[in-house]
Amino acid sequence: MLTKHHAEKTMKKDVLGEVERGRGERAGLDLARILQAARRIGHDKLSMQALADALNVDRKALNYHVKDRQTLLALVAKDTLTASFSSADIARAPTWQDACRTYATHLVDAAVAMGSLAEHLRFDDSELMSWNLLPTEELLEQLNRAGFSEAASVRLAVLLAALCVGHVKDIWQARSAVERTRPRQLQKWLDSVDGKSYSRLRQAVALGIDTYGPEQLDFSLRVFIAGAEAHLAS
Repeated sequence: MLTKHHAEKTMKKDVLGEVERGRGERAGLDLARILQAARRIGHDKLSMQALADALNVDRKALNYHVKDRQTLLALVAKDTLTASFSSADIARAPTWQDACRTYATHLVDAAVAMGSLAEHLRFDDSELMSWNLLPTEELLEQLNRAGFSEAASVRLAVLLAALCVGHVKDIWQARSAVERTRPRQLQKWLDSVDGKSYSRLRQAVALGIDTYGPEQLDFSLRVFIAGAEAHLAS
């Protein structure tokens, strides 16, 4: 049986727990307001405390929506990319091939233009299609209208997004390194083995082809579209 002291203590705990759970809502906060304030601060100066001060709320109130600075930066990065990655040009593209090219170049250009904030983009499997809903919707519409099945349209959209993400990561890596990582690492490994072996790999390094620039993205898109055209014709 609970004593009066224990009952009052339990009741107080329950009430405080309810306040804790609802603090973010009672402060009038939502993600839109949080992101608006975060953009004003700037990602380089952004912290949970700076955000709480800007919103004139207790820092704990933010935890209802955002658990820490890394999560906050990821949200800001996603919001920034979404805002600059327009779906209008994809919808207006005269052919599905043009729609694919537009989707890819817009995504890559938008991500690269974000600068250091792009480091906080989360390109994991769960985010691959969810952070760009409208552009992906328009891309799927174009593919479906061209005659691709629903299943093929989804597979192509995921493949194209993955292709773009891989290229974006290459660009970030190239910008942060003194030398391009792939040829440097490959040359280092080749130097450690018999000089007469792996002639094709040695020739590939000697060619000095830039696989980090726009030519690589263009090549990837041409191969992607050619494969999609062959699938559609089969």
